[in-house]
Amino acid sequence: MELRWFLEIFQQERICIFPPPPLDKEEMIRRLVEVLKSTQQITEEEEVLQAVLERERCMTTGIGGGLAIPHGKSVFVDSLAAALGVVPEGMDFEAMDQRPVFVVALIVSHPTQPHLHLRVISEISKRFRLPELQQSLIRSQTPSEVFRSLKEALSQS
Repeated sequence: MELRWFLEIFQQERICIFPPPPLDKEEMIRRLVEVLKSTQQITEEEEVLQAVLERERCMTTGIGGGLAIPHGKSVFVDSLAAALGVVPEGMDFEAMDQRPVFVVALIVSHPTQPHLHLRVISEISKRFRLPELQQSLIRSQTPSEVFRSLKEALSQS
């Protein structure tokens, strides 16, 4: 995927930094769904939240390496909606490697977009587990710094 595309789905207003105390997994997902609603990427907040939580109950989306990619499908999104949470202190996301998660990328797509859904998750998994990128994101103090770090790191990969 092109850099431009990544920067479009993770625009600055779709990025949050979560200071301590750490949230639990459900509250993190809830907050990121609120970002989707506040940035007008979805039309029905509660339905989207339930779709993502239902998927999370099937199997954790804490894939390891400090990354979680909670995701779901909903008719209340046009094509694809995304929000990014950075947790500098780390949080328990019941990750597969049982280590703290520092970056949470929420993805919601329309049910008619299964290929896009899988492609985005695959690209995020590949790019966001890079230790240099994660460290840069964790050190960021503002969403604009996170965005700048993303832009710099992804332009080099």
